[in-house]
Amino acid sequence: MVAQTNAHYRPGLSVGTYRYQPWVRYVYGMPMALDAGGVNMDLDSVPSQLTTHNGSESKRLESAQPLGMLKSILGSSAPEQQFSTEDEQAEGVSAVSAIAKAQAEGQRVFHITQDNLDEALGEVAISSASRSDIRRAVSKFGYEAIVHEAPITVPGWQGSGYILTDPETGAGSYMIDGGKNGAFKLIVSGLLILMVAFLAFPLLLASGVGLVFFALALVVSTTLIAAGFALLEDNVKLCNALVSFAMGTIAVMVSLLIPGVSAAVAAMVGLVTNALASLVSTYAGYCR
Repeated sequence: MVAQTNAHYRPGLSVGTYRYQPWVRYVYGMPMALDAGGVNMDLDSVPSQLTTHNGSESKRLESAQPLGMLKSILGSSAPEQQFSTEDEQAEGVSAVSAIAKAQAEGQRVFHITQDNLDEALGEVAISSASRSDIRRAVSKFGYEAIVHEAPITVPGWQGSGYILTDPETGAGSYMIDGGKNGAFKLIVSGLLILMVAFLAFPLLLASGVGLVFFALALVVSTTLIAAGFALLEDNVKLCNALVSFAMGTIAVMVSLLIPGVSAAVAAMVGLVTNALASLVSTYAGYCR
C-alpha cells in the first residue's frame, strides 16, 4: 500500500494494553455479578512517520488514512487469529470492522463534518459519551467523523464503531463504543416494578387512585420488559420508543400522587414527558 504511493513508512513505539475484561452486571448502578467477557486490545497511541518521495501532501494523506484503517483492522484480526480454533471461529470488533459489518447489514454510514454535524448525529443511535466525543472533535477541532447508524451485535458484545480523523494530517482515532447487551437492566427493572406493584396492591386499594395506579404500574413494567426484549433483537429504535413511553407513564403516576392534580392534568404531564423523552432518545439513546 505504501509502495504504491511512493511513500516511506516508519512505525513508532505504540502504547496500549491487551487484557481480559469481564462484563460487570449492574442493577440500579450497583455491581451485582460478573459474566465471562472477552479479550480487549486498547491502543492509546500508534505513532508513525509517513513521507513521500516527491513531498506531495495529498499523496501522503492518501497513504495515511488507509494505513490507519489497516491498524484498526489488525486490532480485531490479531486476537481472532490467536483465539480461533478449527471448531470455533473467534470474532473480534474494531472501528473499521464494525462499520463494515453495519454496511453489510444495510445500515447507513455517515461522513460527519461541521456542515452536517447536527443533522447526522440526529440519525445515529450511539451512547451520549461517544456522541459528545464526536461533537467535540468535529465542532471544536475541525475533525471529520465516520459512524454507522445503529449498534451491531457479535457474540457477547453490542456497540458501534466510529472514526475521527484530522483532514489536514490524516491522523485518526479508531474507536469502538459499547459492551454487554443492556437488555438485562431493562427486563430486571420491569420485573422489579411488577413485583412492587403486586406487593403494594392492598395499600393501593385503600387509596383513591389505587386501581389506576396499579394498572399504570403494570403498563410500565410490561413496557420495560418489552423494551428489553426489543433490545435483545437489536431493535434499538423500538427500545427507545418503549422506554420513552414508560417514562411518560411514570410521570402520570407521580402526578396522581400530588393532591389536587386531576386525571386530565396528569395525562397532559405524561404526554409532555413522553415527547421530551422521545426527543432526548433521538440525541442520546437509552438503549445500547
